[in-house]
Amino acid sequence: MTYRAKMVGGKVEFEGGIKPADGVELRVDVVSTEKQQETSGARRPTLSEVLLNFAGTMNDPDLPVDGSVNHDHYIYGSPKR
Repeated sequence: MTYRAKMVGGKVEFEGGIKPADGVELRVDVVSTEKQQETSGARRPTLSEVLLNFAGTMNDPDLPVDGSVNHDHYIYGSPKR
């Protein structure tokens, strides 16, 4: 079962006045809205920003240096460019 609720004054208020029974174990997933993100100044990084963290980190001497140009050759066996 899924309940929707909001934090109000440090307390959880369930929509529709629903009150789960005492002792019921709940899992809380925080769902922030864009408005909340704007006011808090927090934003999730884009996929490209995350992937840029890995740029230039592959320094294995066993990897081909022309992998970006000839990836079809190394993956599928097509002729090198």
